[in-house]
Amino acid sequence: MNRPIFQKQGKRLKTVFLAVLVLSLNHIPGTALADSKPAATDCSPNNTLLDKQFRTDLDFLVAQETWRDSTVVQEKKVIKNLATIKAYLDQEVKKFNAGQQKIRLRGFEWKQDRTATQTDPMEQYWLFGYRIGSDEREGVTRLSLIAHLDTVAPGNAADWETKEPFVIHEVKRQYHGKRTPFLVARGAVDDKGPSAIVLSALRSVAKEYDNQGLPEDVAIEVLFETSEETDMATLQYLNDTADPVYRKPSMGIVYDAFWCIRAEKGVERPAFKMSRRADPSRGLWLHDLDSEVGPSNQIPATATAVIYAESPELAQQFKKTVMKEYAAYQFDDPNYNPAELLKPEINGTSVTLKTRGSGAQHGSAPQENRAKGSNPLVSLVNFLGYLVYEKEDYLDFQPNSVSRMAQFMKWGWGTKVFGEYHPDLLQRDDWVFEWGEGDKGNGTTWGLTKLVTNEDDITLEMDVRYAIGHHSNGYSGEEGLLEGKSRFPELLQALMVKFNKAHPGEIIAVYTDFKVAPDIRAISNPNYIKLNKAYKSVTGEDCPRLAIGGGTDAKGNNELIAAGTLFTESLGPPINFHGINEGATVTDLKTGFKILRQLMVNE
Repeated sequence: MNRPIFQKQGKRLKTVFLAVLVLSLNHIPGTALADSKPAATDCSPNNTLLDKQFRTDLDFLVAQETWRDSTVVQEKKVIKNLATIKAYLDQEVKKFNAGQQKIRLRGFEWKQDRTATQTDPMEQYWLFGYRIGSDEREGVTRLSLIAHLDTVAPGNAADWETKEPFVIHEVKRQYHGKRTPFLVARGAVDDKGPSAIVLSALRSVAKEYDNQGLPEDVAIEVLFETSEETDMATLQYLNDTADPVYRKPSMGIVYDAFWCIRAEKGVERPAFKMSRRADPSRGLWLHDLDSEVGPSNQIPATATAVIYAESPELAQQFKKTVMKEYAAYQFDDPNYNPAELLKPEINGTSVTLKTRGSGAQHGSAPQENRAKGSNPLVSLVNFLGYLVYEKEDYLDFQPNSVSRMAQFMKWGWGTKVFGEYHPDLLQRDDWVFEWGEGDKGNGTTWGLTKLVTNEDDITLEMDVRYAIGHHSNGYSGEEGLLEGKSRFPELLQALMVKFNKAHPGEIIAVYTDFKVAPDIRAISNPNYIKLNKAYKSVTGEDCPRLAIGGGTDAKGNNELIAAGTLFTESLGPPINFHGINEGATVTDLKTGFKILRQLMVNE
């Protein structure tokens, strides 16, 4: 990822919204507390970052599985577990309040109905949290600390080094040249570790100022988002200004990415779908081709293909030769890192192939996954497309509907992630999201993340993070979301016309869902200046100015700044963001805490 420095100044903000997703255990709130803050500028002795309550909270949060898929069964489980988390936190807050004299945490909850669909069964936006200080709606300096309690799917537990993705383990890993302690579990860095720390921060401030109380015009709140990975409730909440629960924040840092975010790409979610026709009855044919269960913003950990044969003998022959064929196959780039093909499994006339990927698994960074890891779906699709359509006389491998989708994926993208195969339609970069080679590339990215084959149809879903050139309107100089919508409806229709002309056959329909436009901020933003000052005072360096593929809760809200938790531009090992063996480094948690606390002290 690059670090563009923007010279144009957008409109000045009248308010500053600090929504901190993770990392501050002892937030000393803004300007209004300047007269009453403790003399020391470091953490008070009683406010240890990883104290007993932090670990107790984190262990409980991690144990509750809150990952979504497209099923009603899993959605009900997620809602139940989120309710369990809320009940636990309510009880812990009650215990804490019993020891307070003046400053007690007050709970709040907000919900809004949404339309569920067959593939997205979530029926409500939901967030809840805790507040201290003034409850007035106007004339209040309000600091909001925002974290999210949902996660992505864990993948196969057996692939985790701990074998227990829902149990926190402390593991030492090599990080910036040193052996560093990590907290390893699903949600450790995204975003249950941050959630536990945010609540600790609120308790810490409440305890620190309990004797003197907060100024009358100051408020601090922790806000827990429950659907950040799928459809953000926070964005809906911030627009629901008439709701009695709503309070407008005046300063905010969304702690859910890197230090520090200056721009975020637009987000689009295309889907390509086709009906299945009858399979062949001779030779070999692809019967199933699926990515591991997970959302479209997560590169799968594994992909699986089931190949049918007309006879057990042919199935055995395929099983004996396919590993050698995979090893010999020349992908479209000699530097490409193919996913590992596991030992084939045979059952009568069917053979199952499974590829296992590695590296960063966040859908917003397929370039990093490709450079330092592998996408198992991409590797498997390219290989099978070659066997069916390009390798001559290979065991009579017959084309069918499933292989047609593989052919389209191979033709459209190969192993590339920047749309290089069809640059007129798919490739864009600009002065904000600049072009670069390998994992340094930062234009429009195409993540081939989710493929599902059913009895009646086949669906490919993609995660697209796009640059300005794929948007209907360019950058006007005003900070915030670009006006207009993406250009993908017309461009993807043109892509399908091009494909059908090059390879006539069964029709693949395209549907595309515009999520959000690119969001660009000015470095003259008062919030950014304050954040940079705090960052520099702790690290001795200016805060990086990153343009990312992300999609944080800061998007579309100029009062919010996305910053932290990561002090590296890498989402891959040893962080493994959205991936197997996800981990949060204790060192970065502590450094981030110091920055955020310094930000509060400076105010």
